[in-house]
Amino acid sequence: MIVSENFSGLSRWVYHGDPSSDMPGIFKLIPYLRDQGWEVHLLYLGSEIGDSDEVRDGIWFHRRHVWDVSSIFFRISTFARATLECNRLVRRIRPHLLYGMGYLAMVTSLSGSLNKIPVVSRLFGTFLHHKLNERPLWRILLDPKAMMEVGAFKAPASSLIVTDDGTAGDKVAKQLGVARRLHFWRNGVDLPRERSTEEKQALRERWNIPL
Repeated sequence: MIVSENFSGLSRWVYHGDPSSDMPGIFKLIPYLRDQGWEVHLLYLGSEIGDSDEVRDGIWFHRRHVWDVSSIFFRISTFARATLECNRLVRRIRPHLLYGMGYLAMVTSLSGSLNKIPVVSRLFGTFLHHKLNERPLWRILLDPKAMMEVGAFKAPASSLIVTDDGTAGDKVAKQLGVARRLHFWRNGVDLPRERSTEEKQALRERWNIPL
């Protein structure tokens, strides 16, 4: 079961099946897991009105509404509702694995600990990287948004996955002392197109690269 925060563009895929979402790391992962024979459930929390549970293309979508009054209120209320809904779904479907995206990895960590289910956290360093270089950790934790991001990295998990997507999540993991659980992978969803033989030859000649 996957629990995801409201990443930019993701709602277009979750609600309308629009593949133009700019979060390929999740909307390509889920169909892949389905095609490997897994029963996949996605718990998604966003500001779109209404709750619903739907099976589409062999994937379970559990959509839950959270009022978007302000950035901080939305994060806190999303965390609270995600905790409640995640535990309800875990008791109902008994998943083999919990996969938490972003700061909601704290939710899957808690639910996994309570229900003895392995947890994988997929995290990003976007928000924390520069803050950790500019100020001490105790000052960062005064910001509720930053506190949630730190909590996601610190929360117990079987594995912590970060890719070389430019968000410096690997550096954040090391600075927060959780590098032991870190799996730093190549970003495998935004691969460049295969170059033609002619293009490869031109590059070798341009950079004087021997065969």
